[in-house]
Amino acid sequence: MQLSNIARDVNEDFGRDRIYLPAAWVSSRAVREALGGGNAAPLVAATATLLALADELYKSADDGMHYLPYRPRIAIRAAAACYREIGVRVGEDVPASWRARVVVAPRRKASLVAGAILKSFPLLAREGAPRQRAAHQQ
Repeated sequence: MQLSNIARDVNEDFGRDRIYLPAAWVSSRAVREALGGGNAAPLVAATATLLALADELYKSADDGMHYLPYRPRIAIRAAAACYREIGVRVGEDVPASWRARVVVAPRRKASLVAGAILKSFPLLAREGAPRQRAAHQQ
């Protein structure tokens, strides 16, 4: 969830002299240039890489949700669905996400929470061990 948050808040964080994207992916100079209206490609690419990693982690986390107790499972799954949606929206137009904070509309959020509740019922939870994912190696 934090990776989606980082991707969404690139501009806001930069305004507070913070860059949470890995330096190996993008330099502070490239961030400054992109946010100033210059070449956005390196920052867009770094954000896309971060969002792809986040998506892998969301999938992996979903594989293990059935191991959690029922009540926490609902809350964690609902939060993950909402933050994942933020990442999806940022990924649709990364430069636009620098100009206006990406949020999940109340109706969409309600739909995601309802889906999380339904998916969390013990009888509907997937059985089996979580798949091993390369995302955990990073």
